[in-house]
Amino acid sequence: MHKLESSHLEQLIHAQLGHCSSKDIFSQSNSDIQDLRKMDDRDCSFVLAFLQSLNTQLDIDAALLRLDGSLEMYFLHLHLFYKAYYERLFELEDFLKNNDLQKVCLQAQEIKQTSSNLGALRLSRLASEIERKAKQQTLDLSDDLLIEFHYEFAALIQTLSILENLSVVSPEHSQTRVDSEYLVAELLFVQTRIEQDYEMCLQHIQSLLETFSQEKEIRREISLLVNIWQQADKKRSASYLEALLSRLTTLQAD
Repeated sequence: MHKLESSHLEQLIHAQLGHCSSKDIFSQSNSDIQDLRKMDDRDCSFVLAFLQSLNTQLDIDAALLRLDGSLEMYFLHLHLFYKAYYERLFELEDFLKNNDLQKVCLQAQEIKQTSSNLGALRLSRLASEIERKAKQQTLDLSDDLLIEFHYEFAALIQTLSILENLSVVSPEHSQTRVDSEYLVAELLFVQTRIEQDYEMCLQHIQSLLETFSQEKEIRREISLLVNIWQQADKKRSASYLEALLSRLTTLQAD
């Protein structure tokens, strides 16, 4: 794992930890965030050390192994996770209040996978347990599991919000190759689940439309896949998905 070379940076990180629990880090006016933004040295070693210093239990090494060591892809995963969930912290609880256990299962399943991609293994395990209990209809709002899950979920979003404010995670411009690699990774996940949960796969694909809202070509491919998927023909859907993956993989190789 990368190590900090600057003792000043290390001290600054640990000093920041004392403020994180008591200040609203979603606020753009946070003076500590402003101080950190002024730093010139914001290389990967600083970002990784900052992530490790916060109590979010990120196994970054495990995540990088899945991504062939690509920090660029890892930071993209962090950005997309934050973008997808920062306004949805209580959504799972809302589904449970409405006794919509199917949506609870789908949400938990989605978070289980996406948090695992970040190396947030504890959050992934908690989401998996919520999914299991929801399927068994033994989950309710008084369950301590929900408290543990929400604490871990909020801690991760809090960490990512700091990085978003620092502009070290959010990409400043379109990175076609990185976007393509991310899309392939997501579609490969869908390909492994098509037989077990066709409906969940559809929702996962539909969520990619929002993720790639600014990428016209990618959105067109995903929209075609969604249209085919909605016809509920597993064989045709699997065939088109395989063709799309083949096309994307060929483009990456060029």
